[in-house]
Amino acid sequence: MIEDILPAAALVFIVVVAAMFGVALKRGRVVQAVNERIEANQRRTIEMGERQIALSERNAAAMERIAAALERRGE
Repeated sequence: MIEDILPAAALVFIVVVAAMFGVALKRGRVVQAVNERIEANQRRTIEMGERQIALSERNAAAMERIAAALERRGE
């Protein structure tokens, strides 16, 4: 009796494992694509932050020049 069921159970097990492997591969590709999009967004965010810092530094330097010019005028 068990000898008749064992080959069928083994086949079902192999099919289930193969199906799980297929689903895992597909899910892995989806996760990888999402990770790549997140990485690209983080790079853009960092670049924007760096540009914002550079702009702030230029603004501060310009304000210092304006303040120095105003002080020279006042003297």
